[in-house]
Formats: sequence, C-alpha cells, structure tokens
Amino acid sequence: MFSPLKRRWSEECQTFEVSKRQRVTKQNFITIFGHAHQHVLTPELVHTAFKKTGVWPFDASLVTKEMMAPSLETSSWGHLPLPQPSPIRALTTFMHHYHSTSHSEASSGEVTAQTPHAPYMHTSDSCFTDTGAAAGQSILNAE
Repeated sequence: MFSPLKRRWSEECQTFEVSKRQRVTKQNFITIFGHAHQHVLTPELVHTAFKKTGVWPFDASLVTKEMMAPSLETSSWGHLPLPQPSPIRALTTFMHHYHSTSHSEASSGEVTAQTPHAPYMHTSDSCFTDTGAAAGQSILNAE
C-alpha cells in the first residue's frame, strides 16, 4: 500500500518540478500529495491490503506469535533493586556486614560499654562505636 504511494509521490514531484519550474515546498506539498494519494489509494488496493493483513475478513492465523513479540530495540528490561550511588552502596554494604556480625556477638550475650553515649548496649548494637566507625571507614575507603 505504501510502496505504490511512495513511487507515485516521486513521479508527482518530478512532474510538478518540471512543469512548474518550482520546488516542492510546504505551501504546495498537500496539492502534490493529494494527486498521488487519489491515484494510488483506490478501494481495490485498500481491500487487498486489509485482506492480506487479516483485518477484513478477519483471519487471526495471518498474525503469528513471532509477529506479536516485543521488539528487542524498544524493549526494556527492569533490574530491581536499582543500583545505588557509591556512598549509599558503601553504607548498605557496611550495614549488611554490621547486621551479620551483630547476630554472632548477640548470641554470646556479651554486653560492653565502649561508647559514653550508650553504656549498656551490645558492642554490635551501635554503628557509632569505635569498632563500627573504623569498619565503616574501611568500607568507604575500599570503594
């Protein structure tokens, strides 16, 4: 359907430019295109195109699963969770490391007073202890 229209459009442009000694512009485009459109898009051509694509009469067997598959060029693939910027990733790594070590210390029942702000907390319960701060700094430096 569009191939014959494209051919006729080229012919109409050439005929116009030779006969009028003008180029195709925005002002005369619709007139030239109208001639090509009326000549090519006949009821017979439209019926043939509808039948070939299964639109009318309806024929679902003409459209295969491969034809309906998403285009790889326009498909998107989600990756969740989204990767975080470096400082957040470092802090998240530290928190995961801190959480995994806190369970092993908590099971021993060890209670220490390493920080003046939280004298009765487990060593692993505060990420602001000297040990926690040093571990966090080493993870940040590694990034």
